[in-house]
Amino acid sequence: MGKIGHESTLIFFGRNTQANISFLSYLEQAGYNHGNRAMLNAEGLGERFVPEALIIDSGLASMEKVISFVETLRAKEGLKEAAILVLVSQRELAEDALDPSVALFQAGASDVLSEESAPEVLVARLNTALRLLEKERPIPLTRSSHYPIFTAGIGDVLGHYRLDSIRGIGGMGMVYKGFDLRLERPVAVKVLPDDINLKKAHVERFLREAEIMARLNLPEVVRILDLGQEPVNYIVMEYIQGSDFEQILGDGTLPPQEVMAMARQVARILHRIHEASIIHRDLKPSNIFRDLQGRIRLLDFGISKLLDAEVTLTRPGATMGTPVYMAPEQFEHKLGEIGRWTDIYALGVIIYELIVGDVPFRQLGIVNTIKEIVMGSPMALRKVRPDIDPRLEKVVLKATARQPHKRYAMALEMAEALEF
Repeated sequence: MGKIGHESTLIFFGRNTQANISFLSYLEQAGYNHGNRAMLNAEGLGERFVPEALIIDSGLASMEKVISFVETLRAKEGLKEAAILVLVSQRELAEDALDPSVALFQAGASDVLSEESAPEVLVARLNTALRLLEKERPIPLTRSSHYPIFTAGIGDVLGHYRLDSIRGIGGMGMVYKGFDLRLERPVAVKVLPDDINLKKAHVERFLREAEIMARLNLPEVVRILDLGQEPVNYIVMEYIQGSDFEQILGDGTLPPQEVMAMARQVARILHRIHEASIIHRDLKPSNIFRDLQGRIRLLDFGISKLLDAEVTLTRPGATMGTPVYMAPEQFEHKLGEIGRWTDIYALGVIIYELIVGDVPFRQLGIVNTIKEIVMGSPMALRKVRPDIDPRLEKVVLKATARQPHKRYAMALEMAEALEF
C-alpha cells in the first residue's frame, strides 16, 4: 500500500473513539490504505493530499457544520471526483427522517449512513461509492456475516432481470438499466440498497412507491412491470430512452418558449396526478424525463403522499424531499399543510432553473438556501435575465409564493397561465 498522499485510498475524519479504531482496523484488513485526521491537515486535502475517498464521522458537530464541511471539501478541485461518505448518529438518521440525508446528498455527499453501522457494512458502502465513480465496474452481490446486507451490482440477476449498467442513485434506491431474460427486452430496475433493507419504514415506503405508480396507470408516469423482494427489494419498470431535465440542464439553458412548452406538459401531468389524490412531494429535474418523441414522463414517487391514505409513513415533523426544490411549508409547518400547491412551487423553481441555469440561492449553501426559502425571498427571473417576458416572471413568482394560498390553486391553472 502506498503512503498517504497521491497514492492514498482514503482519509478518515472523526472522533478517535474505539468504534473508529475498530473501523480503521477493518479497513486495513480490507486492503485500504488510509490516514486519519491526526496525521493530516484538512486544508491540504485536494492539493497536497488527493485521496479517492473521505469518510466523515459527524460526531457531536451540528448538522449545519457537517453540511458546510462537505460543501467545502466538494468545492476543492482535487476532490470533485472523490467519494465522500458521511456517518451520522442514529438520532440524526432516524428511521424515517430523511432530511439530514437529503441535505448532505445535496451538499455533495456520495452516501450517508449510521455511525453505528458495523464495519463490514461501512466497507461495503465504501466499495459501492468507489465503484460508482468508475461507472461500469461490477459491484458484487455480497452478504454480511452479521447482517442480511446485500449490494446488488452489474451482472447480477434479480428474479429474471439482469442488471447491466447503473443509471442513477438516490436516497431511496439505485436504478439500473436491466434486461428481462424471459421476455428479452430492456427494463429499468430500482433496488433498495444495503442496510436500508433492514428498516421496516423504508421498505414500506419503497413498496408504497410501486403501489402509487401502479395506481396512477397514466401514460405520463413510468409503468411498473414487476416487484421482487429476494434477495433485495426491487421494482421493475419500463425502460425509456431520452433525457431527464437534469441532463438537459447539463447542455445549457433553454429558449424560454421551449421551457414553457415543457412546463405546460409537466403542469398538466401534475394536475392528473393531483386529481388521483396523490402529491409527488419531490419534483425535481432528475425526476422529470423527456423521451425521444418529446413526451414528458414523471419518475420517482418514493416519498409521494396519498391524500386518502389511512396510514402515514412519515413521522410528524419530518422533512421529506430535496431542499432546493422544496416549498416553505415543507420546512416550516406553521405555513400550512403539504398539498398540490407544494408540487406547483417545485415546478416554479424548475422553470427558473431551466431559464437561468441554476436554482436561486444555491451559492449560499444548503442551510442559508433553506432560510431564504422559508423567508419567501422572491425568485425574480428578470433580475438575472432582463430579456425574459414579464408574463413568464409573473408565473414563476406566483408559483413560488411563500404562502400556499397565494400560489395557483391547481396545476391546470398554471398550465393555462403559460399559454402565451
